[in-house]
Amino acid sequence: LIPGRWRKHRGCIRILDEHAAKAVRNRRAETPEQAATRTRDLLDHFINYKSEDGTMLTDRELRDVFVNFMMAGRDTTAQALIWQFYCLMVNPRIMKNIVHEIDMVLEGSTDKITYEVLMNELPYVKAVLHETLRLHPPVSKNVKQAVDDDILPDGTRIYKGEFIGYSNWCMGRNKAVWGVDAELFVPERWLASSDASPPGVIPSIPLTTNPTTGRHISPFGKFKPESQFKFIAFNAGPRLCLGMTFAQLEAMSTTCILLQRYCFKLTPGHPEPMVKGSITLPMKEALMSLVTRRVDGPVCVSGSGGKSAGQGVDLGQREE
Repeated sequence: LIPGRWRKHRGCIRILDEHAAKAVRNRRAETPEQAATRTRDLLDHFINYKSEDGTMLTDRELRDVFVNFMMAGRDTTAQALIWQFYCLMVNPRIMKNIVHEIDMVLEGSTDKITYEVLMNELPYVKAVLHETLRLHPPVSKNVKQAVDDDILPDGTRIYKGEFIGYSNWCMGRNKAVWGVDAELFVPERWLASSDASPPGVIPSIPLTTNPTTGRHISPFGKFKPESQFKFIAFNAGPRLCLGMTFAQLEAMSTTCILLQRYCFKLTPGHPEPMVKGSITLPMKEALMSLVTRRVDGPVCVSGSGGKSAGQGVDLGQREE
């Protein structure tokens, strides 16, 4: 009596739940000696978590946490990075800018990739990520159900039980909201002092050092956040994504490490990627890139190449 697609969907959910439940059971069954042989992870923290009254999470709650991190914390960040690297590879001037900032602030060291540096001292890296999420939000649509009657600011009446849907993908490309260049990849829209130089051009600012930290100051000014209700990639208000900061740190640190070490170019004749409709918004086909180890400094990311020929590397996951 259950339609085929729905039956398949329920079967997939069952497999996912069973995998998560097994992981929780195995973790609970570990001896202290076994636990000491591996690195602690998020599941350890949730297993040991106690509320103010001493209550601990049940196996079912731990299973739900596990599935949430596996679904919301993995695919979304991975897909954002894939779209970001595509946008960088087709915009060599912007690629040059982001590498310039990474090299200047981090000076080739991964030890300097800290929370403080990522959030406050790499405005261009942060701007590139946000511009990617504006144009290619991993969660491209959302639906809410009204729990009571309400009236929207424009006078539209909403009645209890009605469903309201919105598209992050469409909202991020709305020219009435983002301007006539809404469909263009312009990280400078996220910078507070971007008027000194045209998009894609490194500002001609003397090299300066922060007297407190001793680190070089980015020439791209300050990151300029937008309202949650304008940039809704992480939802907004009480429903703001709990993992927003974690996702930003994960994506930005990965970007910094990769661009410190490698040069990326699209494989010759690579077609413009198509999206695949899903819960998230992955590329329909794999993103193929030529990757070479950096030997010439930032210039090689803008098309000069390295000393050795790169091999085709699959930066995306093929989805069947």
